[in-house]
Amino acid sequence: MKGESMQDRIEECIQTVEVASASGVILQSTARRFTDFLNNIKKQTRDRALSPGQRKYLQDIETSCSTEKIKEADDWVLNYNDDLREIALICAEYYEHAPDGQSYFREVRRKVIDNPKGHVLSKKDFTKMCMNKYADKVIRERQSEPRFAKGQMVELRASNRIDMVPTETRAESTRYYKIYRQAARGEKVMGMILEVNARPIYRSTVGGKVYKVLPIGDSNPIFACEKDLKKAR
Repeated sequence: MKGESMQDRIEECIQTVEVASASGVILQSTARRFTDFLNNIKKQTRDRALSPGQRKYLQDIETSCSTEKIKEADDWVLNYNDDLREIALICAEYYEHAPDGQSYFREVRRKVIDNPKGHVLSKKDFTKMCMNKYADKVIRERQSEPRFAKGQMVELRASNRIDMVPTETRAESTRYYKIYRQAARGEKVMGMILEVNARPIYRSTVGGKVYKVLPIGDSNPIFACEKDLKKAR
């Protein structure tokens, strides 16, 4: 295409990119990159035709921002419900607390945590944060039946990793490490379950459900993952 017909096509694509960005089909950074390219080739078509590579990229943009994808994204937002909000909150809290996950999805997870019952995520954001292999494990673990019940006596496994529990102070971290080492050395560390699902899951693993446990002879409870515990003998 040359002249006005190509320029009309490019102008229509620029407008579609804006709509796609607003609908969450593409990221704002992607929209800016697409728009910069489209404005440049629009100027170019006044003097000369597009190269094969430019034509291919234009076609790719049109495919990425198609009417069908925009409608699908808009329908997703309209049907965003409490079940999806619950899943998004589980995943957002996991990335907020996981030692190796705090650099991921910062803006998205804050949007969810700051408004757990009213937020709406685009399909793209929800898919990225909640439909990866790590999030899948966390969701299944959170929704599974707990192995231990409130009031049950348990023992800390020698293979426990309560040293990974997120803490706020150095003293708290030191306490957890001492208890972790006690059990790792083979000493019996027993306690009673005070609460099930006491904290957001911070480990993407089977047995990642978090319990609040009161160790025998201690007045301060600790938190431990299900896989860190076993039935007391």
